[in-house]
Amino acid sequence: MKVLMTAVAALAVLCAALPAADDPLQTASDSLRAAVDGKKGAAEIKKLALTVFAEAKKQMGPAPADADKENYEAHVKYAQSVVEYAEYALYSASVGAPAATAIDLISTLEAQAPKSKYLTQDAYLVVANAALSAQQGDRASAFAKKALAAPKGTKPEQQAADAHYIIGVVAANKKDNVTADKELRASLAGIKGIPALEGPALFFLGEADYTLGRQGMDRAQADQGIKFLLQSALISGQYQASAAAEAKRMKTELGEK
Repeated sequence: MKVLMTAVAALAVLCAALPAADDPLQTASDSLRAAVDGKKGAAEIKKLALTVFAEAKKQMGPAPADADKENYEAHVKYAQSVVEYAEYALYSASVGAPAATAIDLISTLEAQAPKSKYLTQDAYLVVANAALSAQQGDRASAFAKKALAAPKGTKPEQQAADAHYIIGVVAANKKDNVTADKELRASLAGIKGIPALEGPALFFLGEADYTLGRQGMDRAQADQGIKFLLQSALISGQYQASAAAEAKRMKTELGEK
């Protein structure tokens, strides 16, 4: 009989900890899961995720004076698990989304859960690349810098190189040659063998080094810039022809054949 009573008591605790059928947090959570599973639009997923965050916040505050401690702690753990799913929902919806949508979703995640385990190099590079593709240079660079400071992603060395590449390309387009030189050099080892990145990186690095060398009367740096351009000219892609033409122009400018 004692064992039976103990089991009944344990079941009572468990039932008390579970959310009620009309619990607004569970309702919001169920709706969010249905939206994610049904591949609904990003706007709906964001709206439902924000509802989850708001409801969970209400239920994760200080325990009421008359609350059963064990039951309350169990319910808080449930709320935390629901919040974690909302974080995942925002991140997953950002992958492959248009630049503006991806930026909005990750920014929302960052605002609601700044310590989320989903705010890794992966997340920030998703939006950094999206912003770069949309020619939003400042945003791309800002998110790439966050990627460098974020917890490591699935391929940390490659992703760090990608982040340096994005920052460097944005700097090169703004004629910030010092930053372009520093960041693009940092990217080279990680992007080697990836023509779509290595070709442009060497092109912009060549332009930056040649310009810095000419401005500083540093012939060695100017020559290094030409070498980078000649390397870029060997890589198939949109910068191949321009790199060859620029290297030729620079050599002529320096009095070389």
